[in-house]
Amino acid sequence: MGGRLASPRARRAALAAGLLGWAALCFFCSQGTPPGVDLPAHAAQIRTLAGLLRGEPDLAERFSAHLVPGYGLVTWAMAPVAMFRDGLVATRFALFLSMAGLLPALAAVCAGAAVLASRWRLALAAACVVVALVQVVTFHLRFQRSVAGVLSVSREERTRGYLSILGPTLPWTRLPYLTHLGQWVTARKGGIGSGFFTDAASQPVQLRPDLLPPLDPEALYVFGEGPLPAGNDRWCLERAAFELRRYDHRCLDAETAERDVPERRPAP
Repeated sequence: MGGRLASPRARRAALAAGLLGWAALCFFCSQGTPPGVDLPAHAAQIRTLAGLLRGEPDLAERFSAHLVPGYGLVTWAMAPVAMFRDGLVATRFALFLSMAGLLPALAAVCAGAAVLASRWRLALAAACVVVALVQVVTFHLRFQRSVAGVLSVSREERTRGYLSILGPTLPWTRLPYLTHLGQWVTARKGGIGSGFFTDAASQPVQLRPDLLPPLDPEALYVFGEGPLPAGNDRWCLERAAFELRRYDHRCLDAETAERDVPERRPAP
């Protein structure tokens, strides 16, 4: 009544295709700067924790490390990877493992569906999977194009700030992907960033209670076109790529230093 059951060969082929497709999707989604609302902030947590474990003095003056459950355990587990490479690579690795961890459950579902399904039902299920994969890949590529330049404009400053001219969301999605986007730079380059949950007791890297004066960043990373908000006139544009801009105040410091140099007069 449900149609002729798929042959054992067809079931094995469907199972193998499903598992290989999932593995390829895990690898694809963990490349570049993966889309994730909080993922850049957690990547910055991993990189900063690695810096604290290495004994970087400027980080130790501002942050402290804590062993906390939940996200904190993942951060601690990925810190050695960040010490060997950086927080971006560690986060990609963690994302791949978390997605690949669903593989046994996926294998069981695929195997059960393949055994019980008729040929046309198996074909319909395969078509639905393909459509879903195309949607995921399309979204990932669109996100990558939208945030391109976030790392190419970066430099080796030790302190940085970030703001989004467009607000927290991209024009084509309601999720606030831009809230923590600039923390990919901290995850990759290290140093002192801001806005990566250092005020949360659930995170391993937290601001010290005896915090020093507010951070005066060397660089400001800005996403989106348009003028800077009021009060940011001390910054000068240093480089730009796609929707990302990097501002620096060292040029303003240089101008101030030039003005402060007393005029040299010839001796009488």
